[in-house]
Order: sequence, then C-alpha cells, then structure tokens
Amino acid sequence: MKFIKSCAAALLALAAVQAASAQTTIRVTGSTAFRSATIAGIKSLLGSTYDEVYQVSSSSTTGSTNSNYTTFIGTYSSSSVIIQCAWTGSAEGIRDVAQGLNQKFIKSSLVVNNTPGTIETTSTSAANSDSTVFESGIPDIAMADNTQSATIFKTPALYQKEVGIIPFVFLKGQVGASHPSKTAFDSVTNITSQMAKSVYAGGAPLSFFTGAVDVNGTYIYGLGRNPFSGTRIVTFAETGIGSTSTATQFTPVTTSTNVTGVALSAADTTNGFLAGNNGYSSGGTLVSDLYKPVSDTDGSGNSQDGVPFGLIGYVGVSDAATLLKSINGSSGTDTSAVLSYNGVRLTPTYSSGSQSTTWDYTPVKEGKYSFWSVAYLSYRKSAGANSTTALSGLPKTFADGLATYITSNVPSSSGVKLSDMKVTRTTEGGAISLK
Repeated sequence: MKFIKSCAAALLALAAVQAASAQTTIRVTGSTAFRSATIAGIKSLLGSTYDEVYQVSSSSTTGSTNSNYTTFIGTYSSSSVIIQCAWTGSAEGIRDVAQGLNQKFIKSSLVVNNTPGTIETTSTSAANSDSTVFESGIPDIAMADNTQSATIFKTPALYQKEVGIIPFVFLKGQVGASHPSKTAFDSVTNITSQMAKSVYAGGAPLSFFTGAVDVNGTYIYGLGRNPFSGTRIVTFAETGIGSTSTATQFTPVTTSTNVTGVALSAADTTNGFLAGNNGYSSGGTLVSDLYKPVSDTDGSGNSQDGVPFGLIGYVGVSDAATLLKSINGSSGTDTSAVLSYNGVRLTPTYSSGSQSTTWDYTPVKEGKYSFWSVAYLSYRKSAGANSTTALSGLPKTFADGLATYITSNVPSSSGVKLSDMKVTRTTEGGAISLK
C-alpha cells in the first residue's frame, strides 16, 4: 500500500507542518458518490496554496478524487487548516458525525511540500491500522446519498443540506462463451422492483427476466453493498425491500479472471452484519467482480451446486462507468451491462477515444426514471456525545462554503445539479412530484 504526495504550490514551509497544533482541523467522511465533487470543492476553497497526501490502495487509484483517505494542508479564510477525509459510507458517516465516534485519518505530518507540479511516490507499506500513518479523530462533516431518517442512526439530528442528485443503476455481470444460458442471459435488458425483491431475497430464476422457460434452470444472484452504504439504503427503499431491511446477498468465488461460484457474503462480526446481509464496502470492488465472466475456462464449471448462474448488482453512475471502461477499453462501445429499471433506461454512451461514459439524465430530470436520491452534506447542529458540539466558527463556514461549491459544480460523471431538476422527492423511494 503506497501513499502519493502531490503539491499544488510550494508556498507552505516545513515550519507550517511543525506548527500543526495551531491549525484548525476539519474532518470529512461519508459516501464516495460525490467524492470527486467534494474533493474539487475542498481544493477550490483552499485556493492555490495547499498540499495533500492520499492513499493508493489499488492500481485504479490515480489521485485524491478516487482515494479512500486524503489529508490536505492549506489556507482558508486567512487561517491555516488541515482537511482530513476518510470515505467510509453514507450511514457510517452519519453515525460517526451524529454520535461523535472516531474515524481514522491520515496524519497531517505525512503531508510534505514538493516542487510545484511534481509527484513523489513513497514505497512505504502501511496497513490501515498502522499508527505511523493513521490517527483517530471525530469527523465534522458527512457526505451522504440519503437522509439521516432513512438510516438506523436517527439521533441526534444533523443539519442536512441538499447538494445534488445521485442516479443509480442495476448492472448485469458477464457470462463466458460456454455458459449454457448465455444467449438468454445476454438478452436481459430490464429489471423491475419486483424482480429486485426476488433477487435480494436469495436469487431469482433467469426466466423471471426473460419471460421464457430456461431449460438449464439458471439462477440470478445479487451482489450488493453493506448496511453502512447509502447506495444500499437508496436501492432497498426504491425497490420496496426496505431501506434498513435484511437481505440475502452473495459474493462470487473468483480466480484472477473468472467467476467460478458464489457464496453468501461473509459475516462482519465487528459491526454485527450477518452472512448474506453483509456486502461490499465500495461500489468499485463490486463492479470489479461483475466484470469477471461466469466461465468454465478453468474447468470449474458454470454452475453453483449444479445450477448455472449469472450475477446482478446495484451501483451509482460513476461506478457503472468504471465497469463500462473495463468492458470496452479503447475500442468498444458496449453498454448492455446497464439495465433499464421498471422499463425506463438511463442511457449511457461510451466513448472509446476518451474511455469515458456520458449519461442522458433527461429521464431523471423529468421524473420518468425513479432510481435516484438526493445527496446531502451533513453536520452537527447541536451538542452530542463524546463532548462534541454544534459545528461553529471556521469549520462551519468551511462546511457551508463546501456545500455551496458542490451544489453549483456537480460533475455530470457524478450526477445532476439540483437546478436542472424539474421534479423532487422528500425521501428515498418516495413519491416524485413537480417542483
């Protein structure tokens, strides 16, 4: 595990790092769905004078916009600040801000000034529990895909500011050329809320999706997120499963290239998530597994307990774009992995030249596509546990400024600006009405 240190300007001296105790520390946590907009907002508020250090946990981590841990040192409103970010999930972020619980953040002492425009890579290996890298702190701000009332962490109540709209999609995985039901599986283009209920109650026959008898008895199993995920909360509310309901989700058994079986998602004894009701901590890891085809090229077969199977999962549009990039690279344009929901499609267009995906958000803006939620920036509005107080002073000014930036600068890769919406809703999965 590496850490990348990059510099936007060499105006901070080493003495500034040594004087960190005199700086104001502001900690941000929560959902990754609006992470790119949030990181861009932080950098904008800090201006041209900041430095950062971020964790590289995989080959796909190419900057602070897609890293789970980032720490900045800079200046805001003529004051020296340390901004620490740890992206853990919507519900967990809401819980930790509301209840004053510690999260881990990269130490500001690891932020080092470099020559402008250079990138320094350190080979230091550090586990997430390494005390030389991480320190504990109570977060001040939580980014969330959902309202606090949709979680089990309803008190003490937080201030929540709407900052954008997050669309979600269901994705189907891939099956190998020798899969006995490949033609039928590849023909699936739509999932309904009723189909989703069946899939996340333990699996559903392929025939539910195709309307035709499948002589092979193929089953569709659902991959999903853990209960701390706002993506899961929104998905389960939208489909009628219930935002805090239990589910039966699976994890594929994989080789480096293929899916060879499935098993119930592993239990998480630390957080009390039972086997099956647990899930992925990130959408990026989920789509990595969806990309691997159910295949028998390694001799393991296309079946689980003798029954052929395929996989489906739910993610935000930014993670869906990652899957399309994996499928197409620099030559393809296939977007068939993205399913319609209740007969309405959020249409993606993949550009092999730029290896990027654009979305036609018109159905979201007009209320025809209902699989979306409001993104919120949240913080404490009153005193709470562990000596926490209402956010005030410079941290509150920063939080409000960050919310204003995000609202005005939502990237299309993440979602839709509030100002572009013709419709609204008051809760996840709730009725959609004209503004």
